[in-house]
This record gives sequence, C-alpha cells and structure tokens, in this order.
Amino acid sequence: MSISEEKGLGLDPTAEEVSAFIEEETLSDRVRLWLRQTPAAVPLVVLLCSLAIFGLLLGGKFFSPFALTLILQQVAIVGIVALGLSRYFAYVSPF
Repeated sequence: MSISEEKGLGLDPTAEEVSAFIEEETLSDRVRLWLRQTPAAVPLVVLLCSLAIFGLLLGGKFFSPFALTLILQQVAIVGIVALGLSRYFAYVSPF
C-alpha cells in the first residue's frame, strides 16, 4: 500500500481514470503544436491577426490602396535591414 493510500488522499489513479482524463485534440491544441514545431510561422500568425484587428477597427481606411502600399514600403525597409543584419551575424557569431 502506498503512502497516499494510507493517508486516504486517493492520489494513485487507476488506468481507467487516466484514460478518461485524456481528451481528443482540439483545434487550438493542433495550432499550438504546429506553432511549436514551426516557430518561423509565429510572425506570420501575428501579422495576420494584426491585419484582421486593424481591418475591423479602421474599416475601409485601412484596406485602401494608399494605406496598403505605405505599409508594404515600411515593411520592406525593416525587412531589408533585418535580412542584412541576420546575414552579418550569421558569419560573425561564434555560435
């Protein structure tokens, strides 16, 4: 008899109790697993969520051609700088 059974705590689960606890995977569980397996997809998910939020808040103003080209210009500038820095640190880093 284990110590937990002696004290009457009931901390020793049976196989039926353990199998009853295991549930089917939900959509959020699958998404979490996918994001853990592919961490490069996290910025894409953040980008899509922010586009949806700003699109809902600002409506037609946000999705106008002028606003979208302005956003793409700003993202391109940051992306080019980030690409250059990542290439630089890939060669310089001791790791």
